[in-house]
Amino acid sequence: MIKKMKLLIISPVAERGGAERVMVDILKHLNADKFQAEVVFFQQGSLVEEVEQLGCRTHVLDAARLRNVTSYFRVISQLRSLIRSRGIDLVVNWMPKAHLYGGVAARLERKPAVWWQHGVPDKHWLDRLVSRIPATGVLCPSLISKHYQEKLKPKAPVLLNNLGVDLNEFPVAAAAEGNDFRAVHGIPEDAIIFAFLGRLQRWKRPDVVIRAFNRVSRQHPVYMLVIGGALFGLETEYEDELKAIAKEGHPERVIFLGHQKQVAPILAVTDVVVHASLLEPFGMVITESMALGKAVLAVGRGGPKEIINSGFDGLLYDGTEDQLVELMTSIVEGKISVQAMGQNARSTVESRFTAHKMAERFENNLSLLVNAKA
Repeated sequence: MIKKMKLLIISPVAERGGAERVMVDILKHLNADKFQAEVVFFQQGSLVEEVEQLGCRTHVLDAARLRNVTSYFRVISQLRSLIRSRGIDLVVNWMPKAHLYGGVAARLERKPAVWWQHGVPDKHWLDRLVSRIPATGVLCPSLISKHYQEKLKPKAPVLLNNLGVDLNEFPVAAAAEGNDFRAVHGIPEDAIIFAFLGRLQRWKRPDVVIRAFNRVSRQHPVYMLVIGGALFGLETEYEDELKAIAKEGHPERVIFLGHQKQVAPILAVTDVVVHASLLEPFGMVITESMALGKAVLAVGRGGPKEIINSGFDGLLYDGTEDQLVELMTSIVEGKISVQAMGQNARSTVESRFTAHKMAERFENNLSLLVNAKA
């Protein structure tokens, strides 16, 4: 019998964000014959129960702010105890902050540690500090993320681990599902619906999307869904700013739906999803929308450029409001057909970006790093 590799995954937060959703999907599809995972959270939250329901043992450690030195060393001591008592083979730190704790604990216990870089690192103090803590390797969701991580010193092996979508949660929706939604919100059956999906933060640039929509809506009876809200207490005032921008056009056609736990039923009623980040680390919103057979407009840099074949399964633009207006107008006027793009988008996800493939890459990367260390 092959001995299972015992993983201790450490997550600083216990609520669903993008990185946490990735972690859950990997746990769902992890090969139980080869891996056994336990998860440490630094706070209570809905993810604790969700992960337990997947059959994973969980531990909640009360970690105060990093500046609290007493709490920091207490948590490291608790992690060391867990590594020993649970017979852990590999520590997987989910996000840089987790590696500040788990990387040190693993080092002291002489166990390998890998950490997940979900973003595009820069010269921020946290990125520099985390990179100085020894690691067996770093996993990145995209080539752009990998490129910038490799520029930080000291260097550790950096491996690509593209993300993926659970196709059971994002099936190609039947057209009838959208009729009730349109009726509830007073949207005509023949009106084109655009959507922005994501956390309402400035770097994601929903303001650019709404301003572009305002310009298009002056000439055409289109609608915009804004799906998302503030998470983790960041930029909580920004939604009010966006609503003020919507009032510059037809505010009754811009529908703010807030944060949604289940986005697939809402995305199913849209025609086109608009993405606006200038340097997106990957773009789970993009692959989730594509899985539903939706065409996506996204800036042709970073992760989206690695996902979308422009003109075939989506459209890439230069990031300017003017070009976004041009593309949205062409779609509304029928100069660009998004139906075929949507079908191709689903095929792209099925062939390259499923949760099962993501978990397989994760398993292979962990095995590669641990075997290389040995």
